[in-house]
Amino acid sequence: MRGYHWITAVIALALALTVQAQNLPVAPFIPPAASIAGGPPPQELAESIVIFIPLEDIPAIYPGSEDRVIKGQIGRVEKGVAPTAIVKHANTLTAPMAAGVPVTLFLIRQEGKDFHYPIYFSALAPSVSELSTLALAPAPEISVQVTTPVGAPVHAARLNGMAHSLSANIRIPADALKIQVDLYFGVIRPGGTGTTTWINAATGPALQTGMSPLLKGINMGTAATITTTELFGHDVEHVFTGKEPAGMYLLFALLVAAGADPSNTKTWLGVDMTPLFVE
Repeated sequence: MRGYHWITAVIALALALTVQAQNLPVAPFIPPAASIAGGPPPQELAESIVIFIPLEDIPAIYPGSEDRVIKGQIGRVEKGVAPTAIVKHANTLTAPMAAGVPVTLFLIRQEGKDFHYPIYFSALAPSVSELSTLALAPAPEISVQVTTPVGAPVHAARLNGMAHSLSANIRIPADALKIQVDLYFGVIRPGGTGTTTWINAATGPALQTGMSPLLKGINMGTAATITTTELFGHDVEHVFTGKEPAGMYLLFALLVAAGADPSNTKTWLGVDMTPLFVE
């Protein structure tokens, strides 16, 4: 039972970190003096307004003389057209942006260039923006399980030569956040001593040490159901011999923003884990 409490704590902590990231207070970039003095609000000045999810932390200022492309994904276009690129000018002070935390960007196209730059942005929160419904978009439904050959759930490994079936199911609802994601499917060894993940190799399911995505660039713009059984053509199977290190193994499936670091919980879109105890 202690194992169940432990895994519940892991999931709760991950979700708490994600929620905390989604509600980080973000100080907006100070708009032009004309706006402060009663000029047009940023939504009128902006040529494009987008919901943007950074793939990396963006500092308040980039020193030096080089402009930088802001890496991230556009979740939705609220005004104008989607920019080809978003550039942060060197030595221009804005509030920092955190990886995986959606913001509303107000953009102007650089004259004579094929990119936009932000003139203002706000945190995506109900107290700041009516666009907060995006932050409340339903998360993908993820379930992982270990079962017997006849489909009965297993939480303690059988050492009688039985093959254990390992699988994950992901359902993307029609009104999910409209971005691309990567899927990871793997096992954390007892005590967090290491992680292995499956890839779909030419010869079938193959385990690799570390975090390798099973699928890249899944488009959440369309409702879909993804199962590892369909991806591999069958369930992943494992027969425990009793020679494996004893302890609690964690089978997991994780969705993160495409191209993002899976160890950064701020980039998580959904996760599920289930324990398997080996004695």
